[in-house]
Amino acid sequence: MQDDSQPLRLTIGQLARQVGVPVRTVRYWSDAGLIDPAERTAAGYRRYDADAVLRLDLVRTLRELGLPMAAVRGLLARQSTLADVAAAHVAALDGELRLLRLRRALLNYLATTPLSDLKELTVITDLARSGGTSRPGHGISRGHAAVAGPRPASPARPDRTRQPASRGSRH
Repeated sequence: MQDDSQPLRLTIGQLARQVGVPVRTVRYWSDAGLIDPAERTAAGYRRYDADAVLRLDLVRTLRELGLPMAAVRGLLARQSTLADVAAAHVAALDGELRLLRLRRALLNYLATTPLSDLKELTVITDLARSGGTSRPGHGISRGHAAVAGPRPASPARPDRTRQPASRGSRH
């Protein structure tokens, strides 16, 4: 049992186990200045206190939410608020979701619709490269079913998987 007169001092391994991250992650975040050891032993080993446990848990949570190291560092240094960082991250996620929806629609279109000519393939390629942004003569228009909605059922597509070439019978 911990003596109340002695402050909590955990080794890097104990800290990592308590928070549930690998030791090398604790070391990396410590070297990056996100978690400071309370002290170092005479042999140079890092020892962490109760504040480091809370801080490491916060850093782990923020990183699991996808926040970049710079945002976590700014938050811990009180250069930005959690609300501001979260709002910026939500906006970035909204953009990623829009792009994923577009990619899904394009892939669904390609999977269900036989392409009739090279011009149609060029439009699909432009859509994929532009990320759905509108440019004169490019981008999404009402005529493209990739984003306009479901297409009518098309005839069955031939199986495009390759079969290994027959090499005769083996004995």
